[in-house]
Amino acid sequence: MNKIIIFVVAFLVLRFFFKSAKLLIKVAIMAALVILFIKFRDVLWM
Repeated sequence: MNKIIIFVVAFLVLRFFFKSAKLLIKVAIMAALVILFIKFRDVLWM
């Protein structure tokens, strides 16, 4: 759980630091992959 919070904080810091469209697209893709990974982990946990 702590790693997810750290990731979110890092994402917010990066978003404020580099206000670039290309970076935001890359970050959005990364966030989508992380969400899919978490959902997949939940399925495996069951």
